[in-house]
Amino acid sequence: MITEIIIEQQRLDLFEDLGAELNYAIDDIKDFSARNTNYSKTINVPGNANNNKVFGHIYNFTSGNIQFNPENPGDKLPNVGYNFDPTKQANCQIFVNKIQVFKGVLRLLEITIQNGVIEYQCAVFGELGGFASAIGNKLLNDADTMFPYFSNTYDQVWNETIVQNSWSASGVASGLGIVYPLIDYGLCRHPANNSGHDWHLNAFRPAFFVHELIDKIIDFSGYTYTSAFFDTPYFRSLIIPNNKANLEQLTKDLLLVESTVCVESGSDVGKTDNVTFNLTQNKVLFSTLDFKTYKFEGTNGTIGKLKLYGWFTLSSSGTFTIKVKYNGSEIITEDFIQNVDNQNIPIDWIIDLTLNNSDTVVVQAIFYTGVAYSTLCPVSLKLEFEADYATNADAQYTKLISIGNCLPKGIQQRDFFASICRMFNLYVYEDPQKSTHLLIEPYIEFYRKGAGFLKVNDIGELLLHGETGDTTGLLLLSDPVSESIDWSNKLDYSKEISLKPMSELNARYYDFVYKEDDDYYNDVYNNKYNESYGDRKYDSLYQFAEDRTEVNLIFSPSVLTNDSTDSKLRANLFKAVEENNVLKQERKDNNIRIMFFKKVTTATGWKIKKETTEGEGNLTADLFVYPYAGHLDDPILPTLDLNFGVPNEVYFKLANPYPTANLFNVWWDEYLAEIINKDSKLLTCYLYLTVQDIYSLDFAQLIYIDGALWRLNKVIDFNPNISQTTKCELLRVIELFYPS
Repeated sequence: MITEIIIEQQRLDLFEDLGAELNYAIDDIKDFSARNTNYSKTINVPGNANNNKVFGHIYNFTSGNIQFNPENPGDKLPNVGYNFDPTKQANCQIFVNKIQVFKGVLRLLEITIQNGVIEYQCAVFGELGGFASAIGNKLLNDADTMFPYFSNTYDQVWNETIVQNSWSASGVASGLGIVYPLIDYGLCRHPANNSGHDWHLNAFRPAFFVHELIDKIIDFSGYTYTSAFFDTPYFRSLIIPNNKANLEQLTKDLLLVESTVCVESGSDVGKTDNVTFNLTQNKVLFSTLDFKTYKFEGTNGTIGKLKLYGWFTLSSSGTFTIKVKYNGSEIITEDFIQNVDNQNIPIDWIIDLTLNNSDTVVVQAIFYTGVAYSTLCPVSLKLEFEADYATNADAQYTKLISIGNCLPKGIQQRDFFASICRMFNLYVYEDPQKSTHLLIEPYIEFYRKGAGFLKVNDIGELLLHGETGDTTGLLLLSDPVSESIDWSNKLDYSKEISLKPMSELNARYYDFVYKEDDDYYNDVYNNKYNESYGDRKYDSLYQFAEDRTEVNLIFSPSVLTNDSTDSKLRANLFKAVEENNVLKQERKDNNIRIMFFKKVTTATGWKIKKETTEGEGNLTADLFVYPYAGHLDDPILPTLDLNFGVPNEVYFKLANPYPTANLFNVWWDEYLAEIINKDSKLLTCYLYLTVQDIYSLDFAQLIYIDGALWRLNKVIDFNPNISQTTKCELLRVIELFYPS
């Protein structure tokens, strides 16, 4: 057989035998929440002239690569030749007799040199493994991709107009853009004692659509994808809300205040008075009680420039002095002489300054000879502090918000992607026809095409209905057995055949859990029921097993509430203590959350108030819609739930029964029915597979062997150069038809 390995369109020379087995897998029944990728054992290739060139002569002790096109530095060069980088993946295909048996990425493991003979040790991985490597340890707020994309695309000012427009923006139905849902972060209601139905602007913060986050994670990894599930209204309505104690803005402008208040000299020569700044107040990380002394409340060592600029006029000719004091000590001073009454005298100071927390700044005016009973008036006089580096600070009304800075921090992209896959029991697999292209579908959708039928699923989004009176909701397109692949004649009876009941492989208990968080309502629920809100504990009733298997998410549950003073259903992310039946709230940083978003078009009239808890001013007239976010798809007539199970207790009232179409019932129960059924078993046997079989391998296709249908799970150590049977793992098909 002729074996070829093509790396980035360059052919590697091989030893006569490939010398490595290939492994193919879609699932791991013994770790039922895992998803696998194809891979090879070590492949050895000779260090001849051709291969040395392909690998960029990396065997040389002083080798290095250029990593960019000198004629066009923006080009992405193939990972071969002088540009070869062993830390990066290189696209790879393996052909046997011109038939492709493997597609993925190549990894260089080691170079050995013995008696001057060079040899390269490599391995190839399926594209799913390549995707995982491309993501690496990147964060959801990755500074090179995600942060600039969302900031460059969506940076916006924070005001009631932007907030309201987001609820019905054109991208909402497509899962794109930024939306501002109503979430109680604490001290957000008006009044702040947890009553009333008006809400401060602080309750409306930027939230990201899961669809766009996933889309950009895959895009920036260099991959593309197809997913009918990701295109559903169900998935496109999911959001990731802001999870910080306070909405932050990324800014350098920490102080900008203006003074138009005149200073009276009185009769005393040498009188000193502090200049009052009372207009255009922009105090980010600065506070003041009298608009004269400003105290810094930011991080120690904040470097920047303090600026004082504008004009002074003195009502009579004479002399005066302006000083800037820092922590009570004079850092700059200048005497001014005015020869004409009411003459404009300019001032333009820039002072390099490093601020620590609690440092103070004050501007002083001192009167001298000839200015008794005179008045010193500032004209457009501004005091400003501009940091050298952008600083996180509480968002300011009508000021620009850096949307990239609102992305959840410290969350790895791979953990985020994996949790989405676990929530909806997604299979992520490689497109056999397109390079670096992923196919992503839920478990039941993945196997449906192999079973030869379509179904109306549990969330009502597919596609074809059965005949009138058919309670299954299935449209059988053809006989599943006739549509399967018959491998009965491929079974090697001369080698061991193992049939193991799944009760010997699986755990007894399956725990579907959200991550715990310590906001008020989660604390109350956890303490009362010793589990997180919306968890699901499933008992397989296996009598010979006691192990537990856990499907866990990085997300925390978001407890919903409403009350007699405000019927709007909302999530609560605050910390609080209860005193005299009143919650004393405080804001806190929260773990990442996931919610449905929906604009509710019927609501009792309410208003958005100023962003501060003490602010009394109305920012809107009465609103009769509101932006709902929570674990139910609809706050009035819910049908879907993002919890794994029905909570033991809820803190709101619904006019209709609580929905049972939750994550477990919609996406997981059919999978468990397959692997814990009393007749479920795992077949391990040896099958005669050819390179043609491997080329057309489709894990979604059912396999027929000696009167039973099976799902192919793994192909273990297939060697395309040797005519022999290959070890395979298959799962007995139990649930062929899935009722809605």
